[in-house]
Amino acid sequence: MSEIEELFLQGVRAVSADRFLRPVLQRDGAMLRVIPPGQQAISVPLDRNVVVLAFGKAVLRMLHVVCGLLEDHITQGIASVPFGEQPLITDSAPIILAFASSFFHSVQSTRI
Repeated sequence: MSEIEELFLQGVRAVSADRFLRPVLQRDGAMLRVIPPGQQAISVPLDRNVVVLAFGKAVLRMLHVVCGLLEDHITQGIASVPFGEQPLITDSAPIILAFASSFFHSVQSTRI
């Protein structure tokens, strides 16, 4: 692998959803700890009380992390997904994926 390819891969790994979200979202049984960088942690009790709203270019990768962490407590959700993206999520989380070709164009929905 060339030095340029290695630098590229290091950059991709540095901004991965898993690497970004795992330190911020930590689960301890029925408690979720949210630890924003440079701020005090917030503890939230989990009791099938999680609603997910997700959007952005990396939405599917972030959903994969969140669903893996909180799937048994997610009650509903919706995610705006760039058209053409393939869901990475195979869990049974009750989240609707809205595939939009652009902000003002058609939307196709599917349930994951």
